[in-house]
Amino acid sequence: MSRGILSFSPDRGGYSDSIERYHFQKKPGTRGYVDAAKAMVGTWALIYEPGGKDGNGRKVYLGIARVTSLEEGPDQNYYLHLTEQQFFDTPVPQLGPEGYYEKLLRDIPASASPGAVGRELVGRSVRLISDMDFAAIVFDGFKETRNPQNAKKLGIPPSADILNPPNDLPDEREWFFQQFQATRIARDAAFRGAVLGAYDNFCAISHLPGLVNGGGRVELAAAHIKPVEYGGPDIVQNGFPLTGTVHWMFDRGLITVDPDDRSIVVAHNRVPPEWRAALLDLKKKLRPPKNAFDAPAEKYLRWHRLERFGASLT
Repeated sequence: MSRGILSFSPDRGGYSDSIERYHFQKKPGTRGYVDAAKAMVGTWALIYEPGGKDGNGRKVYLGIARVTSLEEGPDQNYYLHLTEQQFFDTPVPQLGPEGYYEKLLRDIPASASPGAVGRELVGRSVRLISDMDFAAIVFDGFKETRNPQNAKKLGIPPSADILNPPNDLPDEREWFFQQFQATRIARDAAFRGAVLGAYDNFCAISHLPGLVNGGGRVELAAAHIKPVEYGGPDIVQNGFPLTGTVHWMFDRGLITVDPDDRSIVVAHNRVPPEWRAALLDLKKKLRPPKNAFDAPAEKYLRWHRLERFGASLT
């Protein structure tokens, strides 16, 4: 098994990519896609956004996902199935402070002509990366999560291993990644930081600001719309901040969000009239995040409406 990189281009016309399934084709011009994909199964891949044909991509590593299987379809179409997706605190640029993260790009001679990096990546949307280069990108991607100064607001106990690396480590970056994937503490913290930041610490359903306790922690939950145990990813599009009581009601299917018009829907037969009136008096629609990119994905809202709330959408 080898860790890899999957390019999710903003202008990949003809491909049916999603955060759960990555689509590629075996065709002339691709460089060992199938062999690279096979090597990734059972381990991790970076989610990468390249420059794009029109230059509208950011050339950044967005996050990570575990590759679970490779499916072969008709006409040399292939699909990598992904789970445990999580976006970084901040996208990591292809070119870091100490040079390119990938050895493939570091090996390009300094005397190479402009555009050499772009040419090297043509036909490499599915490619492998060394464990060390992978760990370096993850380490920088979760910079805010691993900062001890953010531990209280992210809910990381001071005693957590993730904040206390051993003194004799040969390299902290691979150790951090092993800790990150082995425990929910850091993954939950990264998800919480991303979700609350996307909504400026406001409850998405009540629109009320989160109160700050004496330790500086905002009293809001980063709620998954589709829970992790049902395959929901740790990405902002699968969550929003909720106050304690609203979170409790949402998790139990007493309240949901219409996936089409984003209106708040309350279970009239299960919620006392006082609460129904209070919720609908506050706001009738979901509060949007600062950036439209972070808005809840329709498929996760639809899952909650059907599986948690139990109402027909027909």
